[in-house]
Amino acid sequence: MPTRRTVIAVTGAALTVHAWTALHQPTPDLIAAAGDGGPVTPPLLDMIDIVVAHAQQLVL
Repeated sequence: MPTRRTVIAVTGAALTVHAWTALHQPTPDLIAAAGDGGPVTPPLLDMIDIVVAHAQQLVL
């Protein structure tokens, strides 16, 4: 029977791996891409889709 510390150690690592992965991803430069007030371009939309998808994975 696993102890409480074992369960916390295993689940803690499983829960934090996504956060560590997100920290090592390059941050998208959304402000620079939209800072000039120009049109919303397909690359900007792709970047936003990727950021949202990663954020949704962190919540799951």
